[in-house]
Amino acid sequence: AETASKPAAPSAPYVDASDDKLITLRWNAPPGKKFNLQVARDTDFTWLLFTSNTDVPEARMPRPVFGIPYARIQSIDTDGSVTPFSKVQSFIVTDHWVINDGNAQKAREVRSGAAR
Repeated sequence: AETASKPAAPSAPYVDASDDKLITLRWNAPPGKKFNLQVARDTDFTWLLFTSNTDVPEARMPRPVFGIPYARIQSIDTDGSVTPFSKVQSFIVTDHWVINDGNAQKAREVRSGAAR
């Protein structure tokens, strides 16, 4: 008896670009598929931060606050069948502190003996 093989899970997503407001996630995939992207605070994906259904292997999402989010992808074939989710990919989001023109602020000099 012939057994149907399970479709392969897509490659894990990776951060392709980011700025202060958005993060672009991409993944390698053959053309002609649709995708479910999930980004969560936990590896069990019970605390979802972002979801997207897209027909291209990329998605732009609002930049999450400081922390380590986890992302995974699922492919959807033209007949509606779905693959297992990809391996989970974590990425680190840090806070960016920019002061004025990007230069560090100098500490104010304190004059000895001066009362204010």
